[in-house]
Amino acid sequence: MAQDTTGRGLVVPAIILTLGIVLSAGLAAKAYERGRMADNEVSVTGSAEREIESDVGKWSFRITRTAEGSALQAGTAQLKKDVEEVRGYLRGQGVKETEISVQPPQTSIVCDSQQNVIYGASGDQLCGGNRIVGYSFSQNIVVETREPGQLGKIAEEATNQLAGKGIVLNSGGVEFFYSKLRELKLEMLGEATKDATERARKIVESADAKLGAVRSAGMGVFQVTAPNSIDISDYGAYDTSSIKKKVTAIVRASYAVK
Repeated sequence: MAQDTTGRGLVVPAIILTLGIVLSAGLAAKAYERGRMADNEVSVTGSAEREIESDVGKWSFRITRTAEGSALQAGTAQLKKDVEEVRGYLRGQGVKETEISVQPPQTSIVCDSQQNVIYGASGDQLCGGNRIVGYSFSQNIVVETREPGQLGKIAEEATNQLAGKGIVLNSGGVEFFYSKLRELKLEMLGEATKDATERARKIVESADAKLGAVRSAGMGVFQVTAPNSIDISDYGAYDTSSIKKKVTAIVRASYAVK
């Protein structure tokens, strides 16, 4: 059989190769376009705020007494009497007995000089040369009530009122809490998510696009601060100094853009 020396035998393979290249390029372009569209998204931060009032108040303080070295038993008895005096005062101010918690008493020695204070292997305070001149007695008391509005006033007046009876109070201050914070947190996260969606919608509509489905969502920090406070923390905040509080929930979300 004679061979084709005109080159026409190469035309068909060349056409097939060209069509393959064009088709591959088209498919690649479509794949690229799909990938580019898949990357179209908008990320926003949504927030929600509430003002609440604490429903739990907690006041922690310590009663202290000192006694000479020979009056250990008398000092212990005096501290017990002080505790009962404080209980009576609190009840007279409207605090319920069930709202008063008295911790076990603590006793430590008093050295004749600070230079003679040493500490044992377990951390107990000792006096070098056994130079003990007296004892210090203390007892912690915690008041926790569902009527926090009056607790601040009671704590403020207690120091002066009881000092007249020789009772020394070392107050740790009053703390205010909200007992339904868990339920509130769930509600506010829902509100913050709706806020994020609305913000994302306004952004994409201003660019003549449409908002698609949510791609990711995550909870941000949860802040409980005093009213009108600008304090924030990357780890969240929980203010206990104010009976009234501002609660802020943050949500971060990403949405597809059509």
